[in-house]
Amino acid sequence: MDEGSIASGEGLVIGETQRGRSVFAAKDFDAGSFIIEFGGERFSREEYMALVVPDNNHFLQIDHNVFLGPTVTADNFINHSCDPNCGLRIDDGRAYLFAIRPILRGEEISFDYSTSMDENFWEMECRCESPSCRGRIRDFRHLPADTRERYMALGAVPGFILAGLERTPDIAAMAAGPGAGFPPSADEQPAPQSAF
Repeated sequence: MDEGSIASGEGLVIGETQRGRSVFAAKDFDAGSFIIEFGGERFSREEYMALVVPDNNHFLQIDHNVFLGPTVTADNFINHSCDPNCGLRIDDGRAYLFAIRPILRGEEISFDYSTSMDENFWEMECRCESPSCRGRIRDFRHLPADTRERYMALGAVPGFILAGLERTPDIAAMAAGPGAGFPPSADEQPAPQSAF
């Protein structure tokens, strides 16, 4: 890792890898720790679809019809992984990344892009190279059932994604049995204490 600029004093460093710019932990983070808030101009679905460059998409869906646009800060360079160390929470229209397991200094920061996707539009070949790589980044509903369940149990699935699952009969059935159901959405959970 070639160290670059410190990212907004959040304990992150932007560096270069063979895949381009990436974000790395400049300190250790405990599971549940706040990592960074995503910024960017807000765009509607129609605007996003007109503006996105399929081979270099830096937009982040945060609601059914709201996408955050690209930035020049660290949030723009956080890569996808099919075995991520972070998850996404959306609280009052703001998107936060938090650690879903302990992260060591020097480790690349990543999250599963599919956990923020319910757009039925953009897909990408995955190059994360993790042993559990799925080969393709697609909407959340296309994830294997055990992967969806794991992310839901971690609270790493935004409320708009969970609401969209109700329109997918095979996934909605997961919530039908006694004691079953989706955990409260990140929209309904308090933000991590370290975030404020």
